[in-house]
Amino acid sequence: MNARIKYFFVGSYVATYAFAFAGGIAAAVLGEIDRDLEIVGTVILLPALPAMIGWFGCALWWVYDAWSSIPEEHREAPLVGRVTPAVAVVLFFVPCFNAFRIFACNIGIANSINSASLTRGSREQVPVVVPVLAACLHFVPYCNLLLGPVAWAAFMWMADKARADLGRVDADAIAQVF
Repeated sequence: MNARIKYFFVGSYVATYAFAFAGGIAAAVLGEIDRDLEIVGTVILLPALPAMIGWFGCALWWVYDAWSSIPEEHREAPLVGRVTPAVAVVLFFVPCFNAFRIFACNIGIANSINSASLTRGSREQVPVVVPVLAACLHFVPYCNLLLGPVAWAAFMWMADKARADLGRVDADAIAQVF
């Protein structure tokens, strides 16, 4: 489990808006001074694009890592069935299906972690309402860029906490055998 992915997610989210805001302000101010200087603001906007790509890349990286840390017998998503980590990520690139997939994948992560936690004796649970809220915010204009990533980050933190506890339970079970 790579728990640092969520920090890259939040960092690239903040960087996207920092570059966009700085570029927008610079373009407006410099455009008022001289029309030819407006290009400087536009150039400042350019790093926002790779930051945004990094933001989405980190989200997919976290999805892969989350499914990888769930024991195979518990990897199941609604209406999709058994899921491998690679298939979980690739299905986001299927047109139209990805709108459904954002719900199924993340609810599946929460349910799979909860199922594995129950069978292994862990008390940590991931509330399913958090990925549902995050997925709903994903489809609301402006909220998808401003509030959605905050809800996704909250889901990542809750899921990673439960995944870490699940890993400790596994280590304790192995230690009891030996």
